[in-house]
Amino acid sequence: MSIYLYRLARWCFRRRRIVLSAWLAVVIAIIAIAESVPRQDHGHVHPSGTESQRVVSVLEAKQPAASGATTQVVFAVDKGAITSAENQAGGAGPRQG
Repeated sequence: MSIYLYRLARWCFRRRRIVLSAWLAVVIAIIAIAESVPRQDHGHVHPSGTESQRVVSVLEAKQPAASGATTQVVFAVDKGAITSAENQAGGAGPRQG
C-alpha cells in the first residue's frame, strides 16, 4: 500500500500545477453547484407530537402574533463533561440556580 501512496505523491509533486488546477476546478464546481441549488430554510425546527409543538399550534390558531417566539436552550452540568455517558443518560439531574 505504501508503494502506491509513494507513487501517487511523486506523480502529484511532479505535476503539481496540474493537480492544483484540478483541485481548484473541483472546488469551483462544488461552489457553483451549491449556489445553483435552491436554499431551504433549516432554521425552523418543528418537533411534531411534542407538548411544545402543541402549544405553538394553539398559539398560531388563537393568537398568531404571539406564535413566533424563539428561545435559546443551554445545557449545563455540575460535574464532569456534558458529553459523558452519565450526563447524556440524564443521571446528573437538573441544575438548580
